[in-house]
Amino acid sequence: CSQAYRVTYINARGIESELLFTIAVEGDNTPSEATGSITYKGETLNDTTLTLFYGETATLNISGSDGYGTYRWQNGSTSTSLTTGRITCDTTITATYLNQSYTPTEVRFHLSVKYTRPDLTLNGKTQQNTLMVIAQKGDKVEIGPYVPSTLNGMSYEWSEETGVSGESGRLGGDQRTLLFEDIAESGIYTVNCLLNGQLVDTYSYRVLVADESAVVVPGTYLIRHVPSDTYLTNNGQLKRVSFEQKADDETITGQQWTIPEPAVEGRYAIMAADSSGYLSQAMLLTATASTPFQLPCTAEGRFVALKMRTSGYFVLPDDNLLPDVRATKDLTDYPYELIAAEFTPTGIEMIGNAQGVGDNSRFSVYDLSGRRVGSSLAAVGQLRKGIYIINGRKHIVR
Repeated sequence: CSQAYRVTYINARGIESELLFTIAVEGDNTPSEATGSITYKGETLNDTTLTLFYGETATLNISGSDGYGTYRWQNGSTSTSLTTGRITCDTTITATYLNQSYTPTEVRFHLSVKYTRPDLTLNGKTQQNTLMVIAQKGDKVEIGPYVPSTLNGMSYEWSEETGVSGESGRLGGDQRTLLFEDIAESGIYTVNCLLNGQLVDTYSYRVLVADESAVVVPGTYLIRHVPSDTYLTNNGQLKRVSFEQKADDETITGQQWTIPEPAVEGRYAIMAADSSGYLSQAMLLTATASTPFQLPCTAEGRFVALKMRTSGYFVLPDDNLLPDVRATKDLTDYPYELIAAEFTPTGIEMIGNAQGVGDNSRFSVYDLSGRRVGSSLAAVGQLRKGIYIINGRKHIVR
């Protein structure tokens, strides 16, 4: 088998010299382990994969495990390190370590190019790789991508979501950033980043303006979880709600919810707009009226957090898009958007004045805007013609 022999000679003065003899047997050549690392912006990463901005450079390093071999890069260099030129496209660079038996071990470095990074600035402080900010009224906010100075040919297209489901409006100009000197309202702003006319990146920024005194306007809404772009969905009586993709027009009523005006400040009910049910603190649809929620919202009431009033926990979708009722106790986002909806009733009971609502002496009567309009049988008898929610069920008064 192959062997390496070392002999040490010590002269009369005690100075040592070493000579190495290697004998390699054909067919007995075993590759040695070799590892790679990358030095980028002064930091060495024990990895062979790196994403860097267009036009940047990095230093690639290779090391053999036995320390007695030689190195060869694909450009002919024989050093242990190689500093790249400016990287302008995804690149793979190969280095080879040759051990004492000249058996090669390859290390491949993969360098990927990115063109932009989503940044935002709040009152002069820049936050990198950030797409959401909670500001106060009057703050100065600037949003827009970071682009390296080495990259030319960039242009930008901005649009703003209007708050109407599925609609957005184009913003004028092709500026890289949007600046709000004295911000007052929340919004969702999307920028398309184009390189020589070709789309390379898209970012959607959420700028949320907090206001502790703001309240939700009663009404019927789609409740959209913005980060996942899913909608709170009614799955039927005594079944747990879920977050689903937006339904089509024929089934959209299963994603419509009525938020009535609270009888007690800060205590909200959420009612299914297409069936007789209230959302309970277990996130089940029940026939029992309850007000388990608090709805902290942004200044204009468009974006909300869903908070359990008794436990103090906020509700968020879990990995399976089911509601986690103990997700967090920290208010770090207003993740739900209330999108005004026009409820189209189906299967509604037709009644004349007070007929058809039963003999229950306790009544909760709301109009379709979510406003409480009565709490007694006498009140039902005085209703004008129209559609009402009575004890959680839809009725038409003729």
